[in-house]
Amino acid sequence: MSTTTPLLLSNTILARQCYSFHMKYWLFILTIFSLGSLAAEPNLSTYQNNQVQQALGEVYFTSNKTILKYEDIVSTPSGDYKLEFVGHPYEGGTYRQANYYYRITKNNGELVYENGKSHEKRHFNEGVKKEGKLMPLQFYTLDIQGKRVGWLFGWNKYENAEYYQDIDFSFARVLIPTGETLYTASGDGFKFKEVADLLDKQDNQLVVTEGYTQDTFDAKPTYGYHYIPIQHLIALEEGSVTVSTGVIDISDRLIENDPYYAYAIALNTDKYDDIKRISDRFKDKLELASNHCPQFELTVAEACPECTSEGLFRPAAYLGVHIDRWGEGGWEAFEKARDRVDDIETCLTEVLTEDEFYHLFYRTGLFPSQRVIDDYLENQYRYMEEFYYDYKYQKE
Repeated sequence: MSTTTPLLLSNTILARQCYSFHMKYWLFILTIFSLGSLAAEPNLSTYQNNQVQQALGEVYFTSNKTILKYEDIVSTPSGDYKLEFVGHPYEGGTYRQANYYYRITKNNGELVYENGKSHEKRHFNEGVKKEGKLMPLQFYTLDIQGKRVGWLFGWNKYENAEYYQDIDFSFARVLIPTGETLYTASGDGFKFKEVADLLDKQDNQLVVTEGYTQDTFDAKPTYGYHYIPIQHLIALEEGSVTVSTGVIDISDRLIENDPYYAYAIALNTDKYDDIKRISDRFKDKLELASNHCPQFELTVAEACPECTSEGLFRPAAYLGVHIDRWGEGGWEAFEKARDRVDDIETCLTEVLTEDEFYHLFYRTGLFPSQRVIDDYLENQYRYMEEFYYDYKYQKE
């Protein structure tokens, strides 16, 4: 039989409750502290399954400003390439060339490449280092199978703009030491999440995709910024790096992610097999368009006889408009193209979503029906925007 008195039992229970309260209190404090520490960690961007990673720069203080410094090395069979960067913290939507300077040198000191403003070089030897303080840079490291093969320098100044939500960098430059030379290419509209990260590649490869403007009718070109991707395919073989540039190979994952966008890419780049296998996925949409808007359902030959003789598909000519940017009447032709597109849009968007219309017709110029697509594939027309046609044929 227990001999514990009611008073002692009460005090024991109270003591345990107090202990439990204090433990919960300190656990709460530690949790808040931990979350605060995690929140302070830089939020770094990564792409290509972590093969592309945002770099951190060391923070230095001068008398009146904060500067960032960064160094890295790529080793090649013919020697090392050293990157040195100095600049101000990235803010305000763009770096601006006056806010940074970087250079790439060989291990013998030979200058291979430089960019930015030379007066920023003075910061290499200025500033007091803030120990342990790091900040994200707009430099990204490029790795293949754990080996550093180059860098990407870029940013997205359009991150809040309506038409640029699908791009990761509005501007970027890739820098790849290939041994005796430095491969460098810059462009606009680099897409990882929407394109590059969805493409097929080997374990010894890395893909970077930029986009060029797709100007279907030379009427509303803003909507086509950075639309059609081209790739820089970086490969590592026996310690050496090679880079090839060209149109992308459309992957199943890209199609699964957005079949309408994949279809438009295929048609713009003359990938006939891809046009067929992708369009087979949305036959129901093609039937809706055909049944609802038969007045606009024309094959290339029916709408543009001269396109048939040339073997070319010209979107503006398909609308019955010739846009001669070198001659008179250019603006009137633009207006006619806009009006024609608006009429087709009004009809098609009664049965298709805006996104479906945008990719299937607006970014291809070809009416989205089974009959029209089958005729296009049978004749294997080559796609040519009116701008390039105009430049080629009018200037010769």
